[in-house]
Amino acid sequence: MPLKDLRIFIDEKPFSYRFEMVDYLAEEYDVNISEDTISRVLAREKISRKKVSPISSDYACKLANNSSKK
Repeated sequence: MPLKDLRIFIDEKPFSYRFEMVDYLAEEYDVNISEDTISRVLAREKISRKKVSPISSDYACKLANNSSKK
């Protein structure tokens, strides 16, 4: 089942790009879908694709200090 396996793929590779999901489904199921279709499926299934980016240690310390003052 492609949707179930796509969820497993995302759980195993949470930082994967949409084109990697397209490639995975093409290899596993021999289906040709677009990245836009992946986006619609992710939205419909309420799967967040938010990016995580690193922050400097100085900025992290400032954030920690500000949150402890509240």
